[in-house]
Amino acid sequence: MEPKALKKALAVIRNFKQDWSGRAVDDDGLIHIANEAGTRRPLIWCFNASHEFERLAAALGSEQPLIGLRSGHMVARGGYRSTRLDFKIADIYYERIREHFPDARFFIGGNCQGANTAARLKECFAVDGIPVLGAFHMESMTLQPFAGDQVMVYGEQSAKFNPCLSDDALLNTWGSIFRSVEARALPGEHGRYFEPDTIGALAEIISEHIADKMDPAASPDPSDIVAELSGHVMSQPIAGSIFVSVRLSSRQHTGRTTPQGLKLYAFWHCLERLDARNELIDVSGRLYETSILLNLQAPDPGIWNLTLYPVLEGAGPVNIAAARQRGVDMVVPRLS
Repeated sequence: MEPKALKKALAVIRNFKQDWSGRAVDDDGLIHIANEAGTRRPLIWCFNASHEFERLAAALGSEQPLIGLRSGHMVARGGYRSTRLDFKIADIYYERIREHFPDARFFIGGNCQGANTAARLKECFAVDGIPVLGAFHMESMTLQPFAGDQVMVYGEQSAKFNPCLSDDALLNTWGSIFRSVEARALPGEHGRYFEPDTIGALAEIISEHIADKMDPAASPDPSDIVAELSGHVMSQPIAGSIFVSVRLSSRQHTGRTTPQGLKLYAFWHCLERLDARNELIDVSGRLYETSILLNLQAPDPGIWNLTLYPVLEGAGPVNIAAARQRGVDMVVPRLS
């Protein structure tokens, strides 16, 4: 992404946040905090609109510090309005949060497009080996793995975003890409959860989870398993598939021992629009094969990044830093 495009996006976010309640933490006004004197462990939440921050802060109560971020919703247009932009914004937020709250430990959440930014933020903490106490993922189908306790929040009438209503395959991935996972339902349809008559239900879910998880979280899994591309990536789809050769390696797991429940989570995010795809592949017993040929479902035409995360059943992703370093960009062409 061009630095100029990111700079412009951050300027738009600053403009959107001028009327946010609470205190601006940084000089640029990108990060706000409400209920600052509260004694509970702080919650970082990425919102899509100004009123959402103020209403959630009030509903959670004065004892719950709330750090408010804003997603890239309505920030960019055309090719710059992308999942990649959300991730770049999250990287900036992470730098500012570490600067102003260097010793704090957080719960992290986000809604809709803000959930994408929050997911990337969790990953930034994991790369630096900093535990996240727990996470909330609300009304978004973009799922990045997380080696922690995840609460999936969806609307009971949200046909587009609630996989419990339509996508059994997505539900089946949860046990592998999160250490633990819980699904919670909100009354109503998408986009209606910060209204005066519904915000209480969301605040109750958040407060219950935080109350149950007040002890510091375990550190991310220290496993050193790496998924390395071992050959040419065939980005020209063949019968709807993209073929990728991968080699798994680990210095930790010696003597041909293979951890139980080892899988690869193929996560695609689009560089030119808001879109992401994922696929889970069982590679149990294949840690020491010279090369594994993956037959991945091709995403729609466009420019994509593919990241392969090794994940363990009941533990979530391992060695996230190595996975991020090895992500590859590719063009998926249109079939003529």
